[in-house]
Amino acid sequence: MTKKMTINRRHILLLAAACAAQLFTFSAFATEADAETDIGVLKPNGIRHVTATEAATLIVEHPEIIVLDVRRGSEFKAGHIEGAQNINYLSWRFRKRVSQLDTTKTYLVHCKSGNRSGRAVPIMKKAGIESIIHMDGGFDAWKAAGGD
Repeated sequence: MTKKMTINRRHILLLAAACAAQLFTFSAFATEADAETDIGVLKPNGIRHVTATEAATLIVEHPEIIVLDVRRGSEFKAGHIEGAQNINYLSWRFRKRVSQLDTTKTYLVHCKSGNRSGRAVPIMKKAGIESIIHMDGGFDAWKAAGGD
């Protein structure tokens, strides 16, 4: 017995949402080297979202990207992405430290699961940093994808 496929309102809405997402995705983002990429999804707020696997590719292909780990120092010391910088989102100094970052650089931001880094990104935008990539799923996703 074959199942008949019908297109209903839900299918149309899902298709429309997928098309809309593609409209907000473009093939280049500004980095110091003006590198082109079609990795991840650029959201309307100007933040590119990538998976852990996509983040690993970006780190290799674009060494100018600065990996910013916003977990606590103890979490960072227990394990982190090689070459990452650590600024604790929960620290009272977080906003000051972010304001001292080079606004012309591209930052790949992550925390443990994506929650803290998701809250850190708007603060970074407000500080004038335009090129931000958020690693969805955080360091947990990085480890699950086989990262060190």
